[in-house]
Amino acid sequence: MRNKIQLLVGVVAGVLLFGWGVYRLVAPPGCEGVRMGPDDLCRTSTRGRVHTQTYEERKSSLHMWGYVQVAGGPALSAACLVGMVVSSRRHRASQPGPPPPGSSQPGPPPPGSF
Repeated sequence: MRNKIQLLVGVVAGVLLFGWGVYRLVAPPGCEGVRMGPDDLCRTSTRGRVHTQTYEERKSSLHMWGYVQVAGGPALSAACLVGMVVSSRRHRASQPGPPPPGSSQPGPPPPGSF
């Protein structure tokens, strides 16, 4: 049961990743939480280095990751679904099944045979 819950979380994460990727593809680019216009520059600093991106560069960068998310989300969900199916089949195979027809199955000992 615990394994199925973990795989189900993976399926949900894949769906969310796909949705976020679609959003990144259709939403206008932003910089530090502010939407950018076609003539804007985005200046960010990381570890003391200042990075500057134009509107088109920022849009291209975000769209690239949007495509990765749109492809990766369903792949993650599919992998988790396959894992759930394999896990379920292995669990079922490890369970003892009913005896084949015509086989003798030992029953309880007759009363007084102790």
